Amino acid sequence: MFKSRLALSSARGFTFLEIILVVTIIGILASLAAPRLIGQGLQARIGGCKAEIEGISTSLQMYEIGTGEFPNTSQGLHALVVRPSGANMNGWEKLLDRVPDDPWDQPYLYAHPSNHGMDFDLSSKGPDRIEGTEDDIVNWEGVDDAGI
Repeated sequence: MFKSRLALSSARGFTFLEIILVVTIIGILASLAAPRLIGQGLQARIGGCKAEIEGISTSLQMYEIGTGEFPNTSQGLHALVVRPSGANMNGWEKLLDRVPDDPWDQPYLYAHPSNHGMDFDLSSKGPDRIEGTEDDIVNWEGVDDAGI
């Protein structure tokens, strides 16, 4: 009978206080780790957006090689997916399966001719989804309006 009481007392489990203590410790650790993980997710989206802008830029350059000109602003990036009507479309080929959206589910902004001394302007509104703010991701970064 002594052995069974000892076995019962050691198999009772955790007290309410012990469970609250463990939950509190896990909460503290999570609150310390969460900002780092959230920041990494944002940085990953920004990096992916920059890479996608480079990929679309390469497709636009291939379009220009094939047709002799970049799509104008009204044709936009859709010209990489569907053949636009026009006289210089003999060398056109489909370069993208679809026009992608940026990582924040917004369309990429395209303009030709460029307003920033580039062949074309290609940008994302960035995490705030507002055009013209400091978090925009653009292909003309590091180039001023004079093209220098």
